[in-house]
Order: sequence, then structure tokens, then C-alpha cells
Amino acid sequence: MTITLAGEAVTARELRFGEQLKYWREFSEVTAELAVAAKEDDPDAILSAFVACHDSFMTLLSASTGKPPAFIEDLRGAEAEALLGAFWSANQGFFLRRLMAELRKAAAKPAEKSAARATAGDASSPPSSATATPEAN
Repeated sequence: MTITLAGEAVTARELRFGEQLKYWREFSEVTAELAVAAKEDDPDAILSAFVACHDSFMTLLSASTGKPPAFIEDLRGAEAEALLGAFWSANQGFFLRRLMAELRKAAAKPAEKSAARATAGDASSPPSSATATPEAN
């Protein structure tokens, strides 16, 4: 997606597989923040996640646009919002797939703990007190 920022055409593109691997830590940090915001029913969940991990997000924006972080940080309101929208449009598929995986994993944890407790009680244990009885001859 190409938009005009600070008088020049800037393209926010989807990060390629190799870049996703290179910036996995940054993607993971942003995705974790998206998961937190989603659980809090935050209407500004996407923006809140980006703000919470500023450095990682700036790295991803820079990689997506080819622009240095200083250029991005100097953008004014409407241009910054346009860039956020373009970046999200280009990369939301990756974030949403990771977010869904994160939410499924979080939802499975209570179920796993519950199942573990249920099966833990199934194990046989010796009686609490053994009474010796003489054998009949």
C-alpha cells in the first residue's frame, strides 16, 4: 500500500517470510500485547499494543517501509495514522494468525490444568493404614 508521507511516496508492504523470522522477537512482543489488549476489551487494542512495545513496533514499521525510525517518528497526526493503517492492512494477516494461536494456547492452559487434576485423582494409592491380619493355617 503506497501513501504520501512528508511529501514522498512511501510503501508499507507485508514483511516477507525471511523478515518475519528476522524480526520474530518484535512480532512476538507486539502479538503478546495485542493478546493482552484483546482480553481487556480495549477499543484501541491495536494502537495500545503498538504503544506498549514502541521500539519493536518502530523496527517493524521501518522494515515494512524501508524508512528509518527517525522519519517515522517525525510524522504528524494524520500522516502517522495513515501509516499505521497502511502497515496494519499489509501485515494484519500475520498478526491475526499469531494472535489466534496465542489465544488458543491461553485457552487450552486452563483445560489442560483441569484435565491434569482430574487424572491425578485416578491414580491408585495404598490404604492410609495397613492392618496386619494373621494368615489362617
